[in-house]
Amino acid sequence: MIIVFGLLALAVVTALYWYLWRRLIRDTTTGWGQARRIGTTAFVVGPAVMFAALFAELGHAPFVLQRALAWPGFLWMVLSLHLLRRSMAVRNSGDISHACS
Repeated sequence: MIIVFGLLALAVVTALYWYLWRRLIRDTTTGWGQARRIGTTAFVVGPAVMFAALFAELGHAPFVLQRALAWPGFLWMVLSLHLLRRSMAVRNSGDISHACS
């Protein structure tokens, strides 16, 4: 049962990151230029570091590894949740002035 829950959680997180990538990277850039490559790299590496930080803390990894992964991993988690909230607010309101306050 835990495997099913893990796969379901992975599918949900993948769908959310795909939505954010589509709204923030693909829709705002043309072609595979430098900006799209950097943005795509951030959207691949960011969640990987986030999950590595979570699993390092839950798995009682050495403190040096936890500390190295914690700042970028948990910072990416907060940033992605904030971006998701803002992009949904802009999409639902249709006006960016409401989402920026």
